[in-house]
Amino acid sequence: MLFVPECVINYFRYLESMRGYSDNTINAYKKDIETFLNYLEESSIQKVDLIGEKTIRRFLLHLGKFNYSRTSVSRKLSSLRGFFEYLLQNDLITSNPISNISNPKTSRKLPKYIEQKELIGVLDRLKKDKENLLAWAIIELLYGCGLRVSELCSLKEEDVDLPQSTIKVLGKGQKHRIVPIGNHAKEAISELLKSKSTKSKFLFQTEKGAKLYPKLVYRIVKNFLADITEDGKIYPHALRHSFATHMLNRGADLKSIKELLGHENLSTTQIYTHVSVEHLKQTYKKSHPKS
Repeated sequence: MLFVPECVINYFRYLESMRGYSDNTINAYKKDIETFLNYLEESSIQKVDLIGEKTIRRFLLHLGKFNYSRTSVSRKLSSLRGFFEYLLQNDLITSNPISNISNPKTSRKLPKYIEQKELIGVLDRLKKDKENLLAWAIIELLYGCGLRVSELCSLKEEDVDLPQSTIKVLGKGQKHRIVPIGNHAKEAISELLKSKSTKSKFLFQTEKGAKLYPKLVYRIVKNFLADITEDGKIYPHALRHSFATHMLNRGADLKSIKELLGHENLSTTQIYTHVSVEHLKQTYKKSHPKS
């Protein structure tokens, strides 16, 4: 019977090579599963066939000693579910020890988005500022196309079809999707291509000609958008949330938004319905004399 660490290594190789998961996703899974591995080591459990349902329940009690939030516990259980499903499918275990264990109930936070007027104001100012062309193009595509940061950084010049007003996006699970781009995004891309100082297959590059990386995107978004948020906290994914929320508010249907975002399930996209309803409630409270 295989030892647990060996199975974990093979599992992450599978996620990377066969499932095409991004480095960020794999690293998140690694952190969750490493917590479980540390517990198994403390409990002197070395082989996968020795892990039973009681092991998982004792692990949950162990997590309770460190005051993990319900969200964190739920995430760790979800990571372990994927691991044990992999073991079961490959006949490395005969039964799934986590199948009868439910995730703790958590209150789902609504996605944070930026008000349309403020966001468009920033983009209009950046458009006139030739010194911040990279920032303009980054924010324009994240918001205008609803891209994930990893998708933005991976865009290649050959993925852009300006005459057809589309870009080909490589999403989760190595799945491609075609996303339409508006005139503002097309203009930003055109200016970006004209300004490129070095040859690179990637659409976005740093000042030194290297491939754009997530930390730089985070820094740029924070620098230019923190001032227009209520708490000063901002992250690039909020632009993706803003894309979906603004489209829904202006009459787009959920199925279309699902395809544009590259969601696998419609249930993932439905969270924006709650965001839209909450926005209506806030507008009502601010505007109606009887509210």
